[in-house]
Amino acid sequence: MQVSLFGLSGDFESIAAQTLAAEEAGFDAVLFGEHHGAPMHRHPQLLILLAGLAARTSRIRLGTSIVLSGLYDPVHLAEMSAMVDQNSGGRLILGLGLGYQPQDFNHFAVPFNQRLSRFEESIEILRRAWTEERFSLAGKRFNYGNVAVYPKPLQSPHPPLWLAAWSEAGAVRAGRLGDAYVTDPIQSFTAVSAFNTAYRASAAAAGRAPNVVLMREILCAPGRHAAIERYGDG
Repeated sequence: MQVSLFGLSGDFESIAAQTLAAEEAGFDAVLFGEHHGAPMHRHPQLLILLAGLAARTSRIRLGTSIVLSGLYDPVHLAEMSAMVDQNSGGRLILGLGLGYQPQDFNHFAVPFNQRLSRFEESIEILRRAWTEERFSLAGKRFNYGNVAVYPKPLQSPHPPLWLAAWSEAGAVRAGRLGDAYVTDPIQSFTAVSAFNTAYRASAAAAGRAPNVVLMREILCAPGRHAAIERYGDG
């Protein structure tokens, strides 16, 4: 089992200090989520944030949980991710998700109702861009002819693609297309267990080794009562 931290906050220097502390304490990774268009979302471009953290750290893995891949040209995303993987010494985890807030898509004038097709095509394009010398694709949302992406990632065959899912259908999709299934922190263990069963069956059918990333909220305080008093309203 590996243990990582999600959603460190503050300005860049604060996040860098927290990441270094996590590295020294033995955590395996730090991961960040993507949203846009609100003052609390101070680091909306996650790969730029991770590139900065790569220069301040040496061991801890750096990840997205998740990038809203439907907002991006997948070849652009492939190039940026490969650069972060190279510059970090092969420490990138690329978590991808569909997205659930229309405002994130409105922010870039991307139709919210296209998010599933853009998400699935992006996964194929990322893998091909990273592992093939050149590739062509005529898809529903994206079309490329004889494209070469450099640099290639340092990790072989590429950084792990963790796919977030909040439903059984999403868990099945993660088993079919991804290198891991990332749960949400809200569903009950009963629901997560059911999604996990569906995910593992889908991964087995696709010939993929299962990897479940369990997200849970942890309330930090000297004792249980103090933790509830401090965080209970939230």
